[in-house]
Amino acid sequence: VALKEDGSVVTWGSDRAGQCRVPASGFAQVKAISAGLLHSAALHQTSSYPEITSSPRIVSAPGEPVNHQVTVENAVPVVYKAIGLPEGLTLDPETGLISGVLTAPTRGSVHLMVETATMRLTQALWVHVFSGQPPQGIHLDPASVMENSLPDTEVGTLSAEDADEGETHVYQLVAGEGDTDNTRFRISGDRLMVGEKLTRDFELDPSSYSIRVRARDSSLNLHEQVLSITTTDDRTEDSDKDGLTEAEEEDIYGTSDTRQDTDGDGFRDGFETSRGTSPTDAADHPGNRLLLAWGNGDRGETGQPPVTGDFVALASGWGHNLAVIADGRLTAWGWNEHGQCDIPEDLSGVVAI
Repeated sequence: VALKEDGSVVTWGSDRAGQCRVPASGFAQVKAISAGLLHSAALHQTSSYPEITSSPRIVSAPGEPVNHQVTVENAVPVVYKAIGLPEGLTLDPETGLISGVLTAPTRGSVHLMVETATMRLTQALWVHVFSGQPPQGIHLDPASVMENSLPDTEVGTLSAEDADEGETHVYQLVAGEGDTDNTRFRISGDRLMVGEKLTRDFELDPSSYSIRVRARDSSLNLHEQVLSITTTDDRTEDSDKDGLTEAEEEDIYGTSDTRQDTDGDGFRDGFETSRGTSPTDAADHPGNRLLLAWGNGDRGETGQPPVTGDFVALASGWGHNLAVIADGRLTAWGWNEHGQCDIPEDLSGVVAI
């Protein structure tokens, strides 16, 4: 059983007698704990119970003055005492002011006691004096990532501002304000990497990713900062599945990269460019006996078949199509989860489907 500084209780281990089931009153304002063989106990403090309310931490840097006032609520202090106070600090027994200057790095716990008119109050006071200065800032260069990036793609290199020359730093993603996208990334050394495939579509949502990073120096001084990672457009993708990349659509043909058939003539943009017709002019489309399909195209069923020819018969199924070519060959396209589009290689002489 453990008592956290926020006054909550954590238990683990065997629970055969319910000794690990903390009651609701043990979730906060607990001041002391104890554990027996098959039971646990906690001292829960009500709002009117005497307590030391000042911070249980003193954090400073070498040479900086310390002024820490010990405060008490719901009781009248009589005398203040401390055991283990580092050299350089003194406690005024009447006012409860801890003051002084620490010149050397220090990490340790002080046993603080306040004698009141009714009882003795105690607090474990943690004193931390840095060795050197903590980092002042964290940078990511570059701070951008392309949409659709796969796991282990390197985003950029992390670095820290530090007044201590030659200092080294360890970086980690931490929980807190601004950690919205922490799970999408990971850190390897000083490199920020993609942790899981980035599926955010730049055309639909070009917003930046937000992560919270901690930099810790060799003396364990730390600095946390929220970093923003911009999303860049993947212009090699074919998001509308019309056979043209985004770069080709925008830079060469002037077509839409979100619609398969820009001019609405029933032919995909990529198919029209392959047949030499304009994908932006509905009156200019491939001639001869071609196939047209419309409606739901989630499985590619409204696209063009994988081969060209003089089609003589057509059949549509659930998410797929079959077509007979004049020379007796058969072609299929669309949904193929059950092999319905896997035409036998030696199939020929087909006249009906």
